[in-house]
Amino acid sequence: MNKQSTRAFSAGMLFIAVIIFIYCFYFDTSSSLSSVPIPDGHAVIKESVLKEKENEIAELKEQLNTIKTESGKDKSPSTSEKYQLTLTIESGMTPADIEEKLKQAKIISDDEQFVQHIVDNEYADNIQIGDFLVKSGMSLEEIAKLITK
Repeated sequence: MNKQSTRAFSAGMLFIAVIIFIYCFYFDTSSSLSSVPIPDGHAVIKESVLKEKENEIAELKEQLNTIKTESGKDKSPSTSEKYQLTLTIESGMTPADIEEKLKQAKIISDDEQFVQHIVDNEYADNIQIGDFLVKSGMSLEEIAKLITK
């Protein structure tokens, strides 16, 4: 092979490489570099659709709050209802178990954070095993002091 044929062969290879590059860049859509694989259970949505859905969620939350406040106004608090419970604390019971029993007996309301109160005030390690008489008028502090004597 002489110099002239080697140069022609090299020029041909360069020409073919440029043609393949142009084809892949402009016409080949199967191997797009911008596409990212989407994991199962996920979806791709447009930003405008996302904004619409966020607005809908905000409106629904506002409606829910309105309904909650209206239903709260309709209910008259009944102070005549008094509940009491003989709370039996057994070995291995957690503050969450105690809270559940108190809620079931309507001694504390669902929005009261009994477990958080016990932990924050360091009563959790001092809970005693036994039977305790608790009433619905008692505060969280009174209940905590009663069961940690």
